[in-house]
Amino acid sequence: MRDRPVPMRLERDGDPRLAHEIGPGWTKLLAMTGRRIDAETALRIGIVQEVVARNDPIRRGDRIIQTVRGAVAAIGGSLPLTRT
Repeated sequence: MRDRPVPMRLERDGDPRLAHEIGPGWTKLLAMTGRRIDAETALRIGIVQEVVARNDPIRRGDRIIQTVRGAVAAIGGSLPLTRT
């Protein structure tokens, strides 16, 4: 099964944050060509930090929330208990 490509739109001046994260070469290529990239490429060049199975995004998100809650609790803070 193929991943759905994620379209990118950059304004005329580009996005300096994106260039900082993925480099000017990739930023220019994506901005000037409108090239679509798959999930593995997005992960490799640093646009995303993790690729999650198509059938698992909610469960993975819940695990990330629990990790963050644990880290916040460790420093004496708290987060809301309900998902909005």
